[in-house]
Amino acid sequence: SLSAPFQGADGDSLQDALEQALAKAQGLVRLALRTDDEISLRDPLGLQSLASLPGSSELLWLLDRLQCASEVSIHLPRRFAWLGAENAGMRNDVDISYKLVVFPHRELVSDFVRARGVPYCNESILRAVQRLARRLQQQGARRVRVVEVGANLGDCTIWAAKRLLAVPSLQSIQVVALEASPLAASLLRQSVQLNELAGIVQVLNVAAGPRGSSGSF
Repeated sequence: SLSAPFQGADGDSLQDALEQALAKAQGLVRLALRTDDEISLRDPLGLQSLASLPGSSELLWLLDRLQCASEVSIHLPRRFAWLGAENAGMRNDVDISYKLVVFPHRELVSDFVRARGVPYCNESILRAVQRLARRLQQQGARRVRVVEVGANLGDCTIWAAKRLLAVPSLQSIQVVALEASPLAASLLRQSVQLNELAGIVQVLNVAAGPRGSSGSF
């Protein structure tokens, strides 16, 4: 937080600068979407007109970033079917809901989750977790430990933890997520806290390999 208004180089406050930027953006949009018949037929959305105006690239960038939510709610009811990363098809056998923290900019997994509201997971992996959960339930198992190598943002990790929590006999659930990217690991840790899974999911910012070593990422 700021204890005093921010002052720009020309003495304007941050509030003044924001108001000027918003006024300019509003003016650009009005110009781009004016109701001239010829322009409307040629460019019905006004995007070409907008792109040709001074300052339009910054406005388009801002509008795009506003679409990049940093938190996505995922709700997958029982029997709900969707397509994941493999496009092979997946169907839930229990209700699973959680929130996922994603990158606040354009990125493959983040965009997929934002657009579809489902995990970006290989369906074969999710089905393997389903089979494991059913087997554990049939056996009345009390403990389970699952390790995901290359967890990325954790959409599969959180899903797996939620699925295992639906097994009533389990008293101890450990889901270990290995992720080499510090940024992705940090976002995954936020998702773990957001879903109150700190006692179940452990995030390690490491890479997996055949032998111990170190390197930069």
